[in-house]
Amino acid sequence: MTIGKNDKAIRTLLPQRSFTMAELQLIFRHELRHVQRLDVDTKMFYAFCQAMCWFNPLMWIAMDKAAADLELSCDEMVLYGKDEAKLIYIISDMPERISKQLMDDLDMGVTYLEGTGAYTGKKKKIIMCVARKRVAPKVEEVVKSVDSGAFMIVTGASEIFGQGYKSYFAERF
Repeated sequence: MTIGKNDKAIRTLLPQRSFTMAELQLIFRHELRHVQRLDVDTKMFYAFCQAMCWFNPLMWIAMDKAAADLELSCDEMVLYGKDEAKLIYIISDMPERISKQLMDDLDMGVTYLEGTGAYTGKKKKIIMCVARKRVAPKVEEVVKSVDSGAFMIVTGASEIFGQGYKSYFAERF
């Protein structure tokens, strides 16, 4: 938990137990998100509203939900990133089945690229798709369920422009 209003008074307090380095990184990234978004100010406003309407049970429920949303949104930013996505290349003997399932089940676009195996000389369709970080594991599940022997390359993509993502012209000009 992070407490404090100004830079010199901000402290992060942890329970008395041991944490792995990965856990500590996630915890501190989560708490840093609170500090960057000025969530202390937001929570102070919530407390003011709750004090003004202390008699209204709906206000108490709303405050609990709002506080939970602050926490969940920080978790989401830490786990999935702000506007990041995954660029996925899939090489399979069943590209049509995988593509159809990705388009039908996940409502995402796919593109075929033409590839030739250097060793075999065999031509193949390579599936290329972009998925938001939270959808990428579902893409992997679809591929594994259709063709467990498929070859996948999953890499980060930080700027994606086009339908379903950012508009190139709105962002650049």
